[in-house]
Amino acid sequence: MLKFDESPGSSSPGIETLTAATGAAWDAYVDEHPDATCYHHRAWQIAARAAYGIETPSLIARDATGAISGVLPLFIVGRAWSRYAVTAAFGGYGRVLGSSDDARRSLLDEARRMSMRLRLSHLLHKSSGEERVGSEWKRGDAAVTATLSLEPGEAALWRSFRGEIRNRVRKAEANGLRVVEGAGEFEAFYRVLAANMHRKGTPIYGRPFLRAVLDGFGPRAAIMAVRRGEETLGGALVIEHRGEVHVPFVSSLPAAFALAPNNLLYWEIIRRSCARGCVLLDFGRSFRDTSNLDFKVRWGARVVAQPFYFVHRGAPPVIEPGGRAVRLAVSAWRRLPQSVADRVGPVLAGRLLV
Repeated sequence: MLKFDESPGSSSPGIETLTAATGAAWDAYVDEHPDATCYHHRAWQIAARAAYGIETPSLIARDATGAISGVLPLFIVGRAWSRYAVTAAFGGYGRVLGSSDDARRSLLDEARRMSMRLRLSHLLHKSSGEERVGSEWKRGDAAVTATLSLEPGEAALWRSFRGEIRNRVRKAEANGLRVVEGAGEFEAFYRVLAANMHRKGTPIYGRPFLRAVLDGFGPRAAIMAVRRGEETLGGALVIEHRGEVHVPFVSSLPAAFALAPNNLLYWEIIRRSCARGCVLLDFGRSFRDTSNLDFKVRWGARVVAQPFYFVHRGAPPVIEPGGRAVRLAVSAWRRLPQSVADRVGPVLAGRLLV
């Protein structure tokens, strides 16, 4: 068992908890920091509080002049038997943002002390790439992100894709599929997402959470849906941040896979993002050696490690897929009627932010 810092509970010098009064300054810092992702934004914290009642005692570091010198999102998740903390919701990730090594180290140290004071079962930091953390932290490497540079532009990217990718995009178009965008696509997209998550044995997030994310990002976020006639076959929630395009939620109906809706959807995301001058597409988190990751790599995406750094009391957290307990839970969830899963899913999703 790892030992937590046993020092007294006062906050580290220069560290404070995010409040409503400092919210705008938080987002301004995130918008300027070169390592920031969309998952650092307060929109996720606001959505988690509104939809699930989750505590978000996120941390701000300040330098000697009082200016913000770092931020670390935190979500405290309550379960029947224990509570834990995580630095990003669901498939989100991101390094500790700091203007110096001292700021980053102070934020992680204070997060560990907070975890100890609150007697949390564990604290999980969902990072990206290689990041310096103290020896107190253990590491898991089951997850990666896949990213595609958009800088070559639409025409050059199309030429660079494998023949199978181009052929499946053409197949979707030949089958009469088209992509539409707008707030009015939310409900149809949600129904597709809920059906597919039930098939996979995963609790659905709930409408209030996804709507809050959309509202929180405003014009930076959009719903894109794939239709055949008036039927929605797939869709995605897309977020732009600092010239990067993130796709945190995407799904298509399994019955429509032969029509290649996902291929057309991603091509339209790429094409429209290039037209808006975006430079990178982040396909989102995948676990290693999965068909989900293989699909992304076929587009020419680059794989980047998404380490899970954690400290814990007692047993370590379960953060890798494929374990017996996870397999049993997935199997049981699939057997539930979808109507039941859709009602209960959002309650469980708020306890399973990893």
